[in-house]
Amino acid sequence: MNMFGREIILSRRLAGSWLFALMFFALFATVCAIALGGQRGAMAPIANALLWLAMILSVLLAAGPAWQASMPSGFAEQLYLSGKSFAIFTAMKALTMWLTVILPLIALSYPLATMFGLESKAALGATLSLLVGSPAILAYAMVAGAATLRLAQGGVVIILISLPLLVPTLIFGLSFAQSFEVSGFNTDGLALLGISCLSVAASIPAIAAILQVIMEDG
Repeated sequence: MNMFGREIILSRRLAGSWLFALMFFALFATVCAIALGGQRGAMAPIANALLWLAMILSVLLAAGPAWQASMPSGFAEQLYLSGKSFAIFTAMKALTMWLTVILPLIALSYPLATMFGLESKAALGATLSLLVGSPAILAYAMVAGAATLRLAQGGVVIILISLPLLVPTLIFGLSFAQSFEVSGFNTDGLALLGISCLSVAASIPAIAAILQVIMEDG
């Protein structure tokens, strides 16, 4: 069985990981809407910020369980002895997580954006910003998840490690979402796309190196 097929099967068995992320995303948005009194006029100005925070926290909380399921005791050693690349495994893991964890969140973001009072084009901008920025969110979550594989409270550490690194992504993501209704896919969108591409390119060898260290430490 190839690596991608293995990860897909694991994601089905670990339905709680992506389902928890989806439920957290929806509940976070709902609680925020209730806290703001359900007034669309009050929610719309901060809708993009709330959606981005919900997305980031949902992905970070799902990263730990997803890594734990993929890396049982001795798996790194087996992968190394089989001659398979840690980088290829990481890429397959990232693709699986994007499809099973992030894609459902993006699909849910548009109706939530309209619930927050955004017009159709503004809601589309919010959704598109999450789509473009999602590879960067996933990249940092995966690096932190790999680095905390052997920690009992890895989920909390993942959030503490990743949040400061995600500040540039958050800044450009919010700027792009807020300006999309007027200027479409602008320079902020290009900058966000660049951040995502660079984050993915840097994270794969970084995670491969982390897994190599795990293997050597036994």
